[in-house]
Amino acid sequence: FHVDTIYLGPLVEPLPGLPETDVFVVDLGFLNETQVTPLGTLRSGRELLMSKATDADVTVAGIALAMADWHQSAKFEGRTGKATVSVEGGAKRQVEPGGAKVYPRTDPVAIGLIVSPDHQRCLLGRSHKYPAGMYTCLSGFVDICESVEE
Repeated sequence: FHVDTIYLGPLVEPLPGLPETDVFVVDLGFLNETQVTPLGTLRSGRELLMSKATDADVTVAGIALAMADWHQSAKFEGRTGKATVSVEGGAKRQVEPGGAKVYPRTDPVAIGLIVSPDHQRCLLGRSHKYPAGMYTCLSGFVDICESVEE
């Protein structure tokens, strides 16, 4: 069997007594519970969130769960149906061999209309791709488990 390994990067807060620690994700979802439990306690993302885990641990776990889930759902490219493989440390997937790259989904986090104090003007944005005269409210995107401030 083949297991994708996903590189998440170095821990922001290294474990006490250890040098900088890199984090990798390995999805063990293909194993049954008796095969996994010798490795440690199984917890759902919700259980971890509600536990005494640190914010940093919950963030890493959230990224790990999101990336593992994305890898499961992106095994085939949506437009052509061709198989994809993990590339660039698991940050992307690519149609075999050397075809189009598939990226994890980003979700809009906010959209808003900024109005002047006198309520006579508003701030709008415009992409060069839009037809003439088309403007939109401003919006922003956040990567998986990234805070708005980041």
